[in-house]
Amino acid sequence: MICAAVERCAGIDVGKTFLAVCVMTGPLDGEARTRKRRFGTIVAELESLRDWLKQEGVTHVVMESTASYWKPVFNVLETDFRVYLANRQEVKNRKGHKPTTKTAGGWRICCATR
Repeated sequence: MICAAVERCAGIDVGKTFLAVCVMTGPLDGEARTRKRRFGTIVAELESLRDWLKQEGVTHVVMESTASYWKPVFNVLETDFRVYLANRQEVKNRKGHKPTTKTAGGWRICCATR
């Protein structure tokens, strides 16, 4: 697999009642700036997430979900971003990354592309 470098990406850990979101922005040859926020799962919250990601200039979004909770999130984001669904088992077993879900799980993917 060839990894691409992305200057503005977001990782989303999708749960039943909330989303943990991490946005990483910055030049490829410099230090990345990280912002974390939490959003609910109702449509108004998902639209608020979409607006925040647009405001941050995010181009790529990676989601990690243990069930089908990712579907509404994908439906709201798919028209404005390149959205990827990460397989939880593959992501958590990735060498060199913490096996924790306390922060947005997709940050692992964002970090891997930096």
